Amino acid sequence: MSRAPKRIYCFRTMNQAGELVDVSKVMIDISDALSIGESEIRLFEDVVRIQRFKDSAVGRLYHLARYSPGTRSSTLTPKANGKLDTEGSLGAPTGKEFKTGESYLLINEHNVLFCGHGLTYQKCAGYIFRLIKDQGYDVEPITLHPSSNIDKVMILNAQGAKSIRLNVNAYKLSVPKANTGWFGEVLASVGEEVKALISKDPSRSQEKSLEDMTVALEISLEGNSRATVESKDTITDLANEVLSDDDSPVDSFTIITRDGTPITSEDVKLHSAILVEKKGTSLDHVQIWDGMVKYFGQLKKQKLLEQ
Repeated sequence: MSRAPKRIYCFRTMNQAGELVDVSKVMIDISDALSIGESEIRLFEDVVRIQRFKDSAVGRLYHLARYSPGTRSSTLTPKANGKLDTEGSLGAPTGKEFKTGESYLLINEHNVLFCGHGLTYQKCAGYIFRLIKDQGYDVEPITLHPSSNIDKVMILNAQGAKSIRLNVNAYKLSVPKANTGWFGEVLASVGEEVKALISKDPSRSQEKSLEDMTVALEISLEGNSRATVESKDTITDLANEVLSDDDSPVDSFTIITRDGTPITSEDVKLHSAILVEKKGTSLDHVQIWDGMVKYFGQLKKQKLLEQ
């Protein structure tokens, strides 16, 4: 049986004001009361539901699953004769739908451990909000805010930043939004430049071209031996802004400290690595749940849940 490397991330549930929100008790009440079908919420073209749950000593564990009604799977003919193979597509068996993603969560007060497998934490946050709201509870929109890897942040502040490489989806850059600070102004300016370049290509729609493009923006002191203290402090401040701004359109980043230590967007999120057995296209949820309970205990022992 094959295994897949996965990561368990640590998040905190917050409202739009940045305040911690405890959803654990209401989620227990709702999951106890509803059947699997009753837990289904339509989010655009997808349907998300609670596939199963289990209680542990440190909180309730959830397995969320996603399907897209009417999804069809492409087919081909193995060892086809000739130069042409007539491809086709198959739908799910009658009364079934193809699973298109899943995720696993451990919820303890405002702390959430998350492991995704085709279902993002952003969509899970939207699902939890809608599920609670649809059951008649008074709840504000919530987000899952990633907890920082304190060690990486300390390294950055101790060594300072030498360069920052940002990878941004061009479409996100093109969407008008209120940008605050000079970091936001820089991204807005880049977005305008990208739109101007795209508009010169009449063969594709601007929106589709932007969706397919990733813009790499690099800010660096590389080779500038005479950089002032103010310049060095500015790029370190920008690096900290990149780390702390969850609403920015940046998809991923790599920060190189002045001592040459790389800090990536994945490194800075508090996480634990795990190897999980695969069952078809799914994962062994029991192994992930066991890993979450163990990781939560480690975080609690290290007092990282209180940071």
